[in-house]
Amino acid sequence: MENEDKKGCYTRIPNEVMEVLTRIKLTSYETRILLYIMRKTFGWGKNEDAISYTQFEDATGISRRHIGRALLSLEDKKIIKISRPGPVNSYSVNSNVGDWQLDAITSGGTSTCRGNTLLPHKVTELLPHKVTTKENKENLQKKRGSPLLEGQIEDIRICYSKNIKKIRIWDERRKAMIAARLKKWKADELKMAILGVARSAWHMKGGYNSLEQIFKNDLQVEKYLGMYENNREEGNDPEWL
Repeated sequence: MENEDKKGCYTRIPNEVMEVLTRIKLTSYETRILLYIMRKTFGWGKNEDAISYTQFEDATGISRRHIGRALLSLEDKKIIKISRPGPVNSYSVNSNVGDWQLDAITSGGTSTCRGNTLLPHKVTELLPHKVTTKENKENLQKKRGSPLLEGQIEDIRICYSKNIKKIRIWDERRKAMIAARLKKWKADELKMAILGVARSAWHMKGGYNSLEQIFKNDLQVEKYLGMYENNREEGNDPEWL
């Protein structure tokens, strides 16, 4: 009788979602957070569900700081949708996999449950030339003159100039400082850290908003990224540039 009861416990996940998930690269935290959202939505036959950070912590064992980063990353990739109606956000999985912004996807079949129908073009199209394998990306980042790294540094400079203040001296020392942070953080995360400072009246009025202040070390980046995430949780979404 016990075995019969266990057979009835399952979560129904759309085939299109499962097929794409087997072929994309997510971090461990992103995967665990996504699975829990699926359990709370698909598992209960819901389109979305209100989930507190405490529930995420208890279910996944991930700290709040990393939970916030993983949720924002999944949202930015359009894999999940977040509704912010009040104190507790509601989460849903974006079943339209054609909207997903995928950084990397492995090779393999593309058929769906509808026989030979191909997955949406956004999922199966070739990666942009800037997206490389992990090994190639690490090699490029060791070379200061690589187009990939230089492009990321320039994006961060533009984000800082638009949101905080224009940079009068843009020298190799500052470029190297940002390049050092890019060894651990994604370019988008560094831009989020900039926006975290830009939306802080205390940092802006007190002049605690220099590049050196933000990117001095990885702990600084983590602190300002947390400020950005808290701002979004309170419903004050900074404008993304």
